[in-house]
Amino acid sequence: MATQVTVRITGDLGLDEAEGLLKDLERQTGLEWSEERRDGAEHLSGGIAELLLTVLLEKGVSLAMDPVVDRVRESVTRWRETRLSPPEAQIETAEVADPPEQTETEN
Repeated sequence: MATQVTVRITGDLGLDEAEGLLKDLERQTGLEWSEERRDGAEHLSGGIAELLLTVLLEKGVSLAMDPVVDRVRESVTRWRETRLSPPEAQIETAEVADPPEQTETEN
C-alpha cells in the first residue's frame, strides 16, 4: 500500500498563488507534487475556487509519512498567513493501492 497526501484549497485563489504553494511544498518535502484544478470550480472573481495538490508516498517513503505531513502543514500554514483573506485548506491522507510497476517494453 502507498499513502496519498492531498492538500485541498477552496476559496478565491489566484493562479500565481497556487504556483507559489506548489513550489514551496516541493521544496519543503523534496517530493514531486501534482496539481489538479477542479473543472467548473471557478470563483466569481475569475480565480480558482478549488485546487488539489497531491503527492504519492510509496512503501519505503510511507515510513517517513509523519514528518512529511508535518512539513506540509507548516508550509500551508505559512502560505495562509501571508493572505488577508486566506482560503480554506485541508490536508488529507489516504491509503491507496500501489501504483503499477513501470516496466520497459521490448521492441
